[in-house]
Amino acid sequence: MPSPSRNCPTWSGRPALPPSSMFACLMLEEFDLRTEALQRLAVIVRAADTACPDLAPQAAGLLAASLGLSRMHRNDLAQLDAGMHLYDAFHRWCRDAVEEGHDWPAACPA
Repeated sequence: MPSPSRNCPTWSGRPALPPSSMFACLMLEEFDLRTEALQRLAVIVRAADTACPDLAPQAAGLLAASLGLSRMHRNDLAQLDAGMHLYDAFHRWCRDAVEEGHDWPAACPA
């Protein structure tokens, strides 16, 4: 687990959790959901939610996509539906694609 930076708020030596992150962490504990993918996703969400991108570089992308969704949808339910797809995609990346890169193969011409 990454350690908090000096720019991130802390509480009792741990990164401070806003209500949404606190709820998510409580649900993970309550239902004993302890997969590596969910733990990785929790760090990304916490980093995006607390403006601490140094905890997870993916936080900037999650924050940008979330803010974009809030500008695309006036209806809360439509935004929630789109957000669920976004979080499903982040979870799938955490589960299956962390090691995948998109470098140009050396054998292919530029």
